[in-house]
Amino acid sequence: MKKRASQKSAATSKKQAPPKKQAAKKQTAKKQGAKKKSPKKKAVKKKSTPRKATVKQSPPKAAAVKKLVKQPPEDQGGADQHALSGKSTVFASSKTNEWQPFPLLRIIEDQEIRQEMAARKVELDAQYERAEVAYDLLSKEIELQKLRRENKDEKSQGEQRKNYGDVTGIAICFRTKYRQVVSPLQYVLDVNVSRKKDEGQLKASNFDPLPPAINGTPIKVREGSFQFAASSDVGRLAAGDGPAHPVAKDSPILGGQPIADKNHERNFGTLGIVFEMGGKNFGLSNRHVTKSKTVRIISSDFKSQDLGPVEEKVSDHTSNGRYVDASYFSLKLLEAQGVLSIPYQIKDLNDGNAPLDVVFATEEVQNSDRYFPIYKYGAKTGALLNGKITAIKTQVNIGGPKKGVIRVESNTTRFLEGGDSGSVLLIKATVGSKLSWVVIGIVFGQLMDKVGDNFVPNDHVAFGCHISHVLKMLGILDALPAEKLTATWTPVN
Repeated sequence: MKKRASQKSAATSKKQAPPKKQAAKKQTAKKQGAKKKSPKKKAVKKKSTPRKATVKQSPPKAAAVKKLVKQPPEDQGGADQHALSGKSTVFASSKTNEWQPFPLLRIIEDQEIRQEMAARKVELDAQYERAEVAYDLLSKEIELQKLRRENKDEKSQGEQRKNYGDVTGIAICFRTKYRQVVSPLQYVLDVNVSRKKDEGQLKASNFDPLPPAINGTPIKVREGSFQFAASSDVGRLAAGDGPAHPVAKDSPILGGQPIADKNHERNFGTLGIVFEMGGKNFGLSNRHVTKSKTVRIISSDFKSQDLGPVEEKVSDHTSNGRYVDASYFSLKLLEAQGVLSIPYQIKDLNDGNAPLDVVFATEEVQNSDRYFPIYKYGAKTGALLNGKITAIKTQVNIGGPKKGVIRVESNTTRFLEGGDSGSVLLIKATVGSKLSWVVIGIVFGQLMDKVGDNFVPNDHVAFGCHISHVLKMLGILDALPAEKLTATWTPVN
């Protein structure tokens, strides 16, 4: 009995040791004295000791769990292994303050896109360089395939050659879900085809599937087409088929008004902007809007008035592969009748605010200009609408590949309709220390979405030429006033 008692007392003393230490830290000397005088309280402690001993066993388990969270296995891609670990939380969910071990794709707004682009600039610039190589490789391959099909030379001397079928467009852009950009940002090749096909349909057509990636850049395939107005059942340029917002007779001539070829008023486009050169004023638009020798402005009496002759027009690629569809024309015939022309002014551009200077960009649009508001006034839509640049290097097929053009989109509202061809694209930016409107492009095309067996116009997506190449190809860059040109600008929201 004595041996058992001594063993029991030793075990009890061991179990009671932790509570005494805790009591020494948490309780005052008076409370300790009170516990010694009260045997009942001691008895209660003895009864509760097993419970505390049970609680004491949990810390090792918690430490093990904590260790697993801090050091996840390599194949699980934990938070501290993520490429964005430790960076700004603008990429994480707005409802959390830190990265999760497995970050989910999240749709983000334009401002968040710009923030992430700035924070990950070095990484994303490297991604973009790889995407440019992939873009060029695929573009060249598509051209070679087209030549082989035209020459009926699919295979030569048993050599296996790829045939991707009818690829209608290529663009370098960010990965999207439901046409919305998702974070973490990643560059992809957005490839349009006239019709998506499954593996069986590809084999039946003797087509090869597009690779999942080129040069490390993923490929995303969409249905879409870009066609001339002559094929109105499957597509068109952004040129209208009837007057929408005619001009009051004898009203001043300025950007945003409907113009057309003489005797073809129902196939109209937009006078993008009036500019001054050598003491005279001229209008700027697309070549496909001003095909004949004389341009007319559509008046309110549903007739038209001659503006003047076309001075120069171009529909071709530059030496570095940028497509240009543009023309400029005189306004002298209508000016001779006493009608005023106003250079560098576009309808609704200032909207009652203090007018800002309008200048032309002499350099290409850059990645840093993407996801800032882009504005245009089209003769068909008849309002100053805004979107954003989603790609600065795009290829669309409209009677042949049109390369190196700008893609502008508006997710929530319409951006253009047929008849807006020729309208200029503007961005609000600081030039030097002055807030200005900078003309960065000119609209020429429109996306056509596949709906059933037909293609229908998509009024959210437009394509434009870089204005810097427009001015060079038209031969007017050196003749424009120096104060109306800028090589640098900083976009503002």
